[in-house]
Amino acid sequence: MNKLPDWLPQTFAMQTQSIASLPSWLAAAVCFVLGLAIGSFLNVVIYRIPRGESIVAPGSRCPGCSEPIGARDNIPLLSFLILRGRCRRCNQIISPLYPFVEITCALIFLVIGLFSGLSWYSAAQMWFAATMLAVMCIDASHEVIPDEITYPSFPLAIAFAALKGGSNASLLAVGSLITPEELGFSPIRAALTGTFMLFLAVPLFWVIDQLDQVLFSKYLNWKPDDSDNALSPPESEDSSSSNYGKLLIVSAVIGAVLAAAWLLLALKLSRQNPENFLEALNSFYDSLAGIATGGGILWVIRTIYFYVRGIEGMGLGDVKLMCIIGAFLGWQGAIAVLVVGSVGGLLFGIYLAFRHKTGLKTRLPLGVFLGIAALLTQLGLILERPAV
Repeated sequence: MNKLPDWLPQTFAMQTQSIASLPSWLAAAVCFVLGLAIGSFLNVVIYRIPRGESIVAPGSRCPGCSEPIGARDNIPLLSFLILRGRCRRCNQIISPLYPFVEITCALIFLVIGLFSGLSWYSAAQMWFAATMLAVMCIDASHEVIPDEITYPSFPLAIAFAALKGGSNASLLAVGSLITPEELGFSPIRAALTGTFMLFLAVPLFWVIDQLDQVLFSKYLNWKPDDSDNALSPPESEDSSSSNYGKLLIVSAVIGAVLAAAWLLLALKLSRQNPENFLEALNSFYDSLAGIATGGGILWVIRTIYFYVRGIEGMGLGDVKLMCIIGAFLGWQGAIAVLVVGSVGGLLFGIYLAFRHKTGLKTRLPLGVFLGIAALLTQLGLILERPAV
């Protein structure tokens, strides 16, 4: 079983070991069924968030006849097969995206469960995979990566990275050139580093948004192009600002709660085993390096492209997505995702350019390829370091 972070409370470790002792076949079955259920929820997120609708209420409805979908017709994957891909009432074809998301999520969760068991580690991995899957589908369909996903996901990615406890290659391990003493390690520093990162995660995204307005739209009078978005009537500027403000507040509260929880936990446990917090500090530094590497490189490329060509080469959502990926996978994972995602996107873009004869004006949802690369990198790390 994958080693638990030493700084976790003993009671939590005991509970985790108890869950992890389940037979492998049962753990795999639980992960698969859980993946189907989470995939069904992701379908709601993928459909509603780009349309500005609540993911809580109302209940599931047929997009064709708007009739509520009963419980028997809302069983992940099974209902689609029984209904043969059509609505029971209006006979409209159900999008194949629904079963695709459900079975894909289930298979990813199954792999995670087989190699990581049922544990804190697998829970963090499942959250990340589900987030990437939702982002990929939304970006592929609507060419947008919603702030409703990226803003709250950023502090969560940092928190889950700390829970992984250095399972990925870390900043301290680079050629063994950097020692804890050189970093000035202390339990208090570990506590404060995590607290500030979690607390400042959402404000960092706000600063990135504001920089966009200062650097670009001020002299080019540029605004995001929503002309192709026919999902819903355009929102007024006041309504859009209000929604953004609410999202900012909710996400900031999530970050603040995580920061406070980490600070209280760290201060309490550091008195018992202060040396064990090197592992936590290690994870936070690796996460910070991943954010700077992933989001920083993409932001610089985006900025240079904009100033050279005077048009937007990639969306700001791609930059935020890479910050999340870097926070969770670390700096080495971020580099792998940038390389694989960029090469994949470039090859697909060349194919589209020749097929449609659009040249450099070919629109490409980069988030799809970054998400695929992130999932491949994540699964590669899991297979390389199996936890069971």
